[in-house]
Amino acid sequence: DTVDVTLERQGEKRNFQYTLPGVTAGEVFDHLNSNWFLPYIFWIGGAAALLFLRPRSQVRTLLALFCFITSVWLSAGLLSDKHQFGAALLLRSTVWLSVPIYLYLHWLFPTSLKRLPEWLWTVIFGSGVVMAIASWWQWVPEGLYMAGFLLALFGSMLLLITHAITQPTERRALLGLIA
Repeated sequence: DTVDVTLERQGEKRNFQYTLPGVTAGEVFDHLNSNWFLPYIFWIGGAAALLFLRPRSQVRTLLALFCFITSVWLSAGLLSDKHQFGAALLLRSTVWLSVPIYLYLHWLFPTSLKRLPEWLWTVIFGSGVVMAIASWWQWVPEGLYMAGFLLALFGSMLLLITHAITQPTERRALLGLIA
């Protein structure tokens, strides 16, 4: 396609036509070879958890939230380097929201490790919300969300290892998560 462009410099206007470059085979291959499909897989997983898992429980809800929040931050991560649609802010905020969801899910699944006071989980979830808001309004350093990502990742792995050690009867259920 060709478009008309008007350029103004120091009060002088210039008109010219610009030919938009077409999509190259390399660009198509790069797009197909990227991880663009991962958010869809997690979103479908969250929907399947809500539709098909029974009984309705806290673990089922947490699993769906885990899938949905992961889908959102993966999607935002694909656009964040281009700073389109506020994707960088959305990425940082959703990573902080994922921390309490990941930790609580892995605390409860496959069998709860120990009953913790509700106020502690309220503080953990509240901290995630506060950090998400602070990230959205850019009140914290830009790269701090990576600490939240590492906390969610390593905290989840530590909890899964703890399950495997302290609950030998649940090791079979953990194999799916490890895979």
